[in-house]
Parts: sequence; structure tokens; C-alpha cells
Amino acid sequence: MANRHGSAVGFPLHWIDERLDTVASVALPAGHEIRPRGVFHDDEHGGFVRYLDCLHRRRSWRGEETEPPMDEHTLLRRPGDGGVAYDDGQFDHFEVTFRKVDRASDAYDADHYRYYESVPRYV
Repeated sequence: MANRHGSAVGFPLHWIDERLDTVASVALPAGHEIRPRGVFHDDEHGGFVRYLDCLHRRRSWRGEETEPPMDEHTLLRRPGDGGVAYDDGQFDHFEVTFRKVDRASDAYDADHYRYYESVPRYV
């Protein structure tokens, strides 16, 4: 979590919590999950940018391929990207990275540090 001007971050925490609940409620096909990676609060202009990963299965042992559940535009419309969807008047924007993962691997970690490398350093 970071602010544009580095001001106190305590007051928008309930707004962030509400938005994360909305993201968690997005219906996805089996084998898919959304993982939050970071939040940037633009306290000068009144908005949030949330950085998310959409993890989906890599090729299974049956040789089936699981594709991303939908294109990024369709996925982002569900939690209200690009507009004001809440009573607080804050603008919302999401950046989603689709990642194929192998959950059967011993090395699998849904929150591996590599996934945070694409989040801007100021967050």
C-alpha cells in the first residue's frame, strides 16, 4: 500500500477492504484465483490502482489446457474498473497479470516473490 504524497494511510483502509471483498467475489471458473499484489492510493486525485494476478492452471496430467477465464477487459468490468463504483467517490483502476501456474509442483507458491516484481517499486 502506498500513497501518492506519502500521507497517512489509515483512513482509506476500510475503502480498500471493501474493494478487496468485491474482487474476491468475482465469479471465476474452477482452477482460477485472483491474488492481490499491491494497492496505490492517489490521494491527490482520489483514486485507487490495484495490482492483481489471475492465476490459472498450467497443463494438467491429462494433457488438458486451462485458458484464462476471460479477456482482461471482461474481467476488469466486474469489479468496476475505470469508474466510480463506491459511495466514497474514489476512482478505481485495476492492473491484472494472467499467470499460468502448476499447483502440483513442489515449488508452487501462490504468493511467490517473483509475482511481486511486476508491481511498481513505489507501491
